Formats: sequence, C-alpha cells, structure tokens
Amino acid sequence: MSVKASDQEESLGIFELDDNGTVIYSSFEESDSWLGAEKDITGRDFFNEVLAFTNVAELTTPARGFQSRSHPGPQFRLRLHFHQQSVPVKVLLARLCDKLDGKPRSILVHLRRSSATDAVVTTTSDRF
Repeated sequence: MSVKASDQEESLGIFELDDNGTVIYSSFEESDSWLGAEKDITGRDFFNEVLAFTNVAELTTPARGFQSRSHPGPQFRLRLHFHQQSVPVKVLLARLCDKLDGKPRSILVHLRRSSATDAVVTTTSDRF
C-alpha cells in the first residue's frame, strides 16, 4: 500500500473482539455517528449491538470465516449503508496471539473510510 493511499483513508476505529464477537478493546472517535452505541462499548456484541449498518452481514461473514481458519489476515473493501448514506470502507482483520503459547486469543478489526469511489468486496493477504 502506498503512503498516498493511506493518507486519504480516515480510520473509523480499531476493535478487538473475542471468539463470540464481544468487544474487548476499542479505539474510535466519540463523534463517529456510524456507531450504534455509546463511547464505552467494551462487553457489547460488535456485530449486533455496536454497528449501525443495515448490511452488517457483509462484514460479519468474512470476520466469522477468518476466526475459524488459520490463513493470514484478509484485507477487503465494501460499502456499508446507514442513515441513507453509503460509506466505502477498507477492512483489515488480524489475529492477536497469546505471548506465552502463541495461540490466537482474539481478532482485531480495523475499519478505515476508503477514498475509493466504488468499493468492491475483494480479498488479499496484504498487511498494513
């Protein structure tokens, strides 16, 4: 990824989720109206309680698939719909592993507003 591309993408938030999709950690701007919950979302169901998108399944399906496999973290683009708006988003999924045994303990979801004019669901194993 080029530096120019990353400069044009605004971070919407970073979220650490357990195996059930419950938020363990989050970092996002409090003014982000695309979230359906208040600032403290720890302990909330990320896919059903936190996100305010009408097409949240387009994010849920790849995330659940990633949790059940051992392949590298995918990066993909999609359009998320909310409040009569369509937001192009780039998604990165990563595994966070335990220091002692190296076993995966949670996943990281990084959402960034994409500068792309037409977000299409694509998958790559490139890393940020």
